[in-house]
Amino acid sequence: MPIIKIYSPNSCPDTNILSDICNRVTDHLDIPVGHAWAFWLQQESFHKPDWGLNGKNAPMIMIYCKNSYNKQQIKGIIEIISNVITQACSCDKESIYISCFRIEPGHLMVRGELWEGN
Repeated sequence: MPIIKIYSPNSCPDTNILSDICNRVTDHLDIPVGHAWAFWLQQESFHKPDWGLNGKNAPMIMIYCKNSYNKQQIKGIIEIISNVITQACSCDKESIYISCFRIEPGHLMVRGELWEGN
């Protein structure tokens, strides 16, 4: 169920990176293909001082996922995303910001049902 939102002042360099990220994430988590979504959200208005200074504009990424994934799984997702973004956006890994928001049981409706945990 990971939902990956990628925020950037630039347009998506190649929409294939979104499916690449999702395929790698579902493979890493051993969940069905199609159970991860990625969105590139180009920002017109923002206050992020490093955007626009060097033209590289490393994206800011928010991951939303079930809290049932363990620390190693989350670490793997973050590594996958940062590696793909580093290459696709020609930016330094150190300049990418990624955070993960864990969804509690009872706070997610997916495939028509309220998720109550594993």
